[in-house]
Amino acid sequence: MFGKEKKIKPKHLLKAAKKGDKLEDLLANVPENERQTLLNQALLDAVRTYRPAEDSIPALLNAGADASTQMPKGVILAQAIGYKQPATVIKELCDNGASFEDALSVMQSNNWDLKHKNQLKYYQTAFEGKPLAAEKKEAGSPVTEEAILKVLEIVQELREQVNDVTGQLGAVTKELEELKTAQPKTTPMETAQKKPVPAGLKFSKPTV
Repeated sequence: MFGKEKKIKPKHLLKAAKKGDKLEDLLANVPENERQTLLNQALLDAVRTYRPAEDSIPALLNAGADASTQMPKGVILAQAIGYKQPATVIKELCDNGASFEDALSVMQSNNWDLKHKNQLKYYQTAFEGKPLAAEKKEAGSPVTEEAILKVLEIVQELREQVNDVTGQLGAVTKELEELKTAQPKTTPMETAQKKPVPAGLKFSKPTV
């Protein structure tokens, strides 16, 4: 397919795997010490380039690609999660040596979003029946301390706001009480009796 003068690259393996061609033909003239690197890179490119990649990954794995390759270790499974590969691809990688713990380590060291870590945990529970190990947190790390200080600052601001609102409510309540005390307590009858009687009108006593 390729002449000896043309150097085989990962993209050539990936394209051939997707088409269903035999990768052995492409790898026949590749030096043994380069073959593994080419296959591993093609596998990584597969989970990044094609979605879904389930039509190309089996061929790459069968040709010798390492799902647990150290580039760094766990990066292929982590990238498969990040690029939203389907469950069939995730399982194919795990069945061929990919580690959930290694993938989590990659996500942690690169500050991946929580949604990706949760997705990783979901797949491990689904495929292995056990939850992923808790994330390791470095005690006293600058990020953790900064986050705690920020939370304490927000709590203090909220407390001050609550105190301000409480003080305002107290002042309003006091004003209402003063207004209520200042108003004379009279009945409707007393109010009517206090009104001036028009000239010429007389009140008569009711007859029994």
